[in-house]
Order: sequence, then C-alpha cells, then structure tokens
Amino acid sequence: MVTADHFTVTDGGASLWVLDGSKNMVTRLLPDEDLKVAETISLDPRIMRAFNWHVVSDSLFVMVDFSGESRLLWLNREGKIIRRMGEISTVRNVELREEQPFSLSMAWRIFTDYNPDTGILAAVTQHGEVLEIYDLKNDSCRFEYGPMGEPRFGLLRSGSILPVNLGF
Repeated sequence: MVTADHFTVTDGGASLWVLDGSKNMVTRLLPDEDLKVAETISLDPRIMRAFNWHVVSDSLFVMVDFSGESRLLWLNREGKIIRRMGEISTVRNVELREEQPFSLSMAWRIFTDYNPDTGILAAVTQHGEVLEIYDLKNDSCRFEYGPMGEPRFGLLRSGSILPVNLGF
C-alpha cells in the first residue's frame, strides 16, 4: 500500500510521484487503470524529515532540509543527497541557528512550489513572514520579508522554540 505526504505529476500526466515521509521513500506510479508501481526509491537516511519535495529532472529531486544544515537538499535518482543549498536567512535568530539548527528549521517551516519551465522554486514560511525565491538554473536566491520582518522565536527552558510573532 502506498501512503502519501506529498505528490507531484510529471511527464504530462504519465507519472505520479508520491512521497511517503514516514517510510522515507518516493514511489513513481503509472496512473493507468491499475495505478502500477513503476519504481520505488529509498531516500538517504540522513534526511531528517521528508516533507516538501519536487522533481527537477528525470535524475534530480530537490527537497526542503529540516536538519538546519541547509535550506534545500539536492537528491539523485537513487535518493542520495548530492548537494546542499542555502541557509535560514536570519539575523534575529543567529544564536538559535548555531545552537539548535534542527529546532529552528522546524520552527522556520516552509512550504514550496516549483516551476520546471522557469527553474524557480518559491517557498513561504509557515506563518507568511518570509518569501524565499530560488532560481535553480543559476544557483541564486533572494528573500522578501513582510512588514514585521523575519520570524522571531523564543527559547523555552525545555529547549523548545516558540514563535513570538505570527504573520502579518
């Protein structure tokens, strides 16, 4: 049985890629009458949380990195990390980024969409404070901040990170 956290359709509808974060795997289905499994790819065990991902080409995937080491992960067709890109663009939360990168990356959660025609991957933080625009064709990125600036987080005694400002 295939379960899904995220999916994308490619090849003009000929392939349906399904991400199962709990199993840390991607499955490519052929959306015919039987919905046949064409292939299954186990993802690199270093991936902290497989959640948001996109098919960039027939041999390349990009997904959000929740480890705090980078912003995006590039994966090959075998599901292995081949490259990391970007970092959480923070001035207010530098100490948290250095001391608790995983917690900050989870608090600074982003949702993404990718346009394969332009090579643009856009991401927005969970509460809408920051828009991140990545041009994957020329390896550049820019950040647009809302009127309240970047998210602010506080650290509880338990070590949990709590958002201080929420959206606009």
